[in-house]
Amino acid sequence: MKTILKEHGGKWAETGSVRWAFEPPAGAASGEREWKAKFPQEIPEEDAKKLLALTDALEENDDVQNVFTNAA
Repeated sequence: MKTILKEHGGKWAETGSVRWAFEPPAGAASGEREWKAKFPQEIPEEDAKKLLALTDALEENDDVQNVFTNAA
C-alpha cells in the first residue's frame, strides 16, 4: 500500500488524521451512512487523473479488498 501511494505521489496517514474535515453520518434513523466533507473542493482535471490512476493501481493490487473515494 505505501509503495503504491508513494509511486503515485500519495502519503500514508494515521487513522483519524483527517477526521476533522468531515461530518459524521447523521445516523441510522435518517438513513445517512456516509461521511460528508465540511469543505468540499473542486479537483483540477490533472489531479483527478492522478487520483484515478492511484485508485486503479490500488484496485489492481490483489491485497486490496475495497477502494473508497468521495471525489466527484
